[in-house]
Amino acid sequence: VQLTTKYAVMTGSCHAGSAAVHGHGRAIQGAVSAGRGATVTTAVVAAMTVVSVVGVLVVWRHRPVVAVALALFTVALGWLSAVNLKERRLPNRVVGPLAAGAVAWAVGYGVADGDLGRAAVAVAAGVVGALALLALGFVGRVGLGDVKLAFPVGVVAGWLGAGAVE
Repeated sequence: VQLTTKYAVMTGSCHAGSAAVHGHGRAIQGAVSAGRGATVTTAVVAAMTVVSVVGVLVVWRHRPVVAVALALFTVALGWLSAVNLKERRLPNRVVGPLAAGAVAWAVGYGVADGDLGRAAVAVAAGVVGALALLALGFVGRVGLGDVKLAFPVGVVAGWLGAGAVE
């Protein structure tokens, strides 16, 4: 799957950065767990988040409300990536409100635009993404924090639409 600029800037850079670090094996995980490299890793995640936020603001500059919402979402994903790298968990106190905010934003924007169908597709995409990862969670391939995070990421990706993923 090739991601377009909008989706990659919005979520791929931050959360994929976390996934990429996790995917490079035990050496990086051990270094982060032991505190070695934790500052460097946090700095890398912070830099990726800043670049992603700037990208979101540039790509969506013609729709400032969308740009700000996506930038905030991106900051939350960057913070969650840093926490996940350090603690190997995604805190419910952040993921829960992020999910509620994603749904509220999609529905609110749908009402404002008169396009509740788009909001329904967004929420359905979040549900499908979470259920798909839940299946992987049952076989031990992903953690349940990833399952929870799949919902808000799916809602935002669903709102962006099929044009965001090629």
